[in-house]
Amino acid sequence: MTDLIESILSRLSLRTRVFHRGMHCGDWQLDLEQSNKVLFHFVSEGSCIVELQEQKAIIALVQGDLLLFLKPGKHVLRASKKVGEENIQTPVSGETLNNNTSGLICAYVEFDPTFHNPLFEAMPGYVVVKANSHTDTTWLKHLLGLLFAEANTETTASQTVIERLTDILFIHIIRSYLTNCPAHTGILAAYNDPGLRAVLELMHENPQKPWSIADFSSAANLSRSVFVEKFSRTLEVSPMAYLTMQRLDYAYRKLSEGKCKIIDVALDCGYENESSFSKAFKRMYGITPGTLNRDVQV
Repeated sequence: MTDLIESILSRLSLRTRVFHRGMHCGDWQLDLEQSNKVLFHFVSEGSCIVELQEQKAIIALVQGDLLLFLKPGKHVLRASKKVGEENIQTPVSGETLNNNTSGLICAYVEFDPTFHNPLFEAMPGYVVVKANSHTDTTWLKHLLGLLFAEANTETTASQTVIERLTDILFIHIIRSYLTNCPAHTGILAAYNDPGLRAVLELMHENPQKPWSIADFSSAANLSRSVFVEKFSRTLEVSPMAYLTMQRLDYAYRKLSEGKCKIIDVALDCGYENESSFSKAFKRMYGITPGTLNRDVQV
């Protein structure tokens, strides 16, 4: 059976692109904003300050640190100040940041925003990975070491190597966060519950199957009433409503291939007719299956 997180990430078609790589000296500043993208900032040399405008917070980053933005927002990277400044978060106590030089690699991870993405919705707006304070350091040291080496060389295809390393680094960060930062609600909480995780893996792997509450409660090893209450409380949506989202995602992917008839996809997803399927599809995606089909055929 496909792992739940792997299933979610694979449908997003993740792809990393480095958009900034360089050294900064003196008084400098980068103003950034992202939408439908995950952003990375890796400090390859020196240090810098990141101002989070919406949260009104400041984060100090030093060589080897990495900052991951998972949700839209404005932020500013600039030359450093001494750690201990008011509002600075995640500082290294007593350390003076290097104001002279800052080496940065900035990348974004593109993903398909069409599909339901419970993973990013459940995670915080940003995650700071401190090179010298992470508990699970083996993977981090190896990956950041490779990233650091590539950042400081101009050998053939180094940009491509950096982008692929960042792909791997992103997945490791997600996996580490799931392990070390348990949540009480959302997909993260469900992932850490063996019964709910088993049900979600069934939904994600084969959403088109004619699942019932009895099937799900059996997989979770719970009574029907206890399962429905626990699932709804944890995921903040009923089991069948969550299944409907997975079925419509499945339908969108099948129709995007341009090889299936709408009625066949509708029946495959458990709808009795094309009309009811089309209404549900439009509510979720804002377009009808016919419109998507025509766009694919063009």
